[in-house]
Amino acid sequence: MIRGTTPQVVIKTNIPLDNIKEVWLTYSNDKKSIAITKKLSDCEIVDGQLISYLTQEDTIKLNPDNINIKVSTQVRILTTDDKAFASKVQRLDLESTLTEGM
Repeated sequence: MIRGTTPQVVIKTNIPLDNIKEVWLTYSNDKKSIAITKKLSDCEIVDGQLISYLTQEDTIKLNPDNINIKVSTQVRILTTDDKAFASKVQRLDLESTLTEGM
């Protein structure tokens, strides 16, 4: 990911996505001082994959100092029959930009 952009995040899972009650897709910066959570209403399900988008504001908020950092992300899913699942925490690169704004 690059700061100030609108990345598409695609989650592939072996959990059937046709009986999801809720999703929490959480991103946290290295300092764990900033967290952003996307819910099911913020996502799409396409071809058995969960798709989420971050806004420019999201990526800037995660990386306020405009330096190359790692962002932790985890997806948690609750099914309609109240079974709860969670992924392992993944680490993504969030790279800086040379200029501010678009």
